[in-house]
Amino acid sequence: MSDVYVNFPKPCDERWENMTPGERHRTCARCDRVVHDLSQYDVAGIEKLLRDEPGSCVRASIDVSGAIDTRPDSHGRVRLMVAAIGVSAGLLMSPPALARDQRAKGAIVGTAQTFSFFETTVTATDKNGNSYRAKAKSSGRYRIKNVPPGTYLVEFSSDCGERWSVEDVVVADRAVDVTGGPSDDQRCIVVGLLEIGGRRGESDIG
Repeated sequence: MSDVYVNFPKPCDERWENMTPGERHRTCARCDRVVHDLSQYDVAGIEKLLRDEPGSCVRASIDVSGAIDTRPDSHGRVRLMVAAIGVSAGLLMSPPALARDQRAKGAIVGTAQTFSFFETTVTATDKNGNSYRAKAKSSGRYRIKNVPPGTYLVEFSSDCGERWSVEDVVVADRAVDVTGGPSDDQRCIVVGLLEIGGRRGESDIG
């Protein structure tokens, strides 16, 4: 049995806790749609749900490896359902454009040790409120270039809602490594539309 890869093309802003409870679902008051709790289904049941109700809204609890909480099947076997959300790399916002010989030589680099399937933004802010940002790659690596000398607060934030920071990062004329992440047992809760993804272990539910 191959793993099933899925993505969430349209996350919902409505909080799961605010939805009206049902047996294996809740109802979103904002859009009046049923939101299915994937932890109450085995993978075959989720595939059937997507056949019967294409574009279903779901609630998924995801660990740091990307595995989604589901139930074992009737024989006690567990197939993995894995979040396969693409992460775009590159700078989110570049520092102000300067002539080549005016650009600062400092940089803040490192690894955001967090959910690789969601975008993580790293922001360095100096004591005057000037900010420099970059997005982490799918590997978690990031690099904020052309950072002027100074002391910075480096903040990490993911699309999953995680936030953590490192204070008093001193930048001179070379790269400074700032690596870290939230606690290992943290889980990402996603509510929104569910689609079968197209990575290895691709599933055909047609």
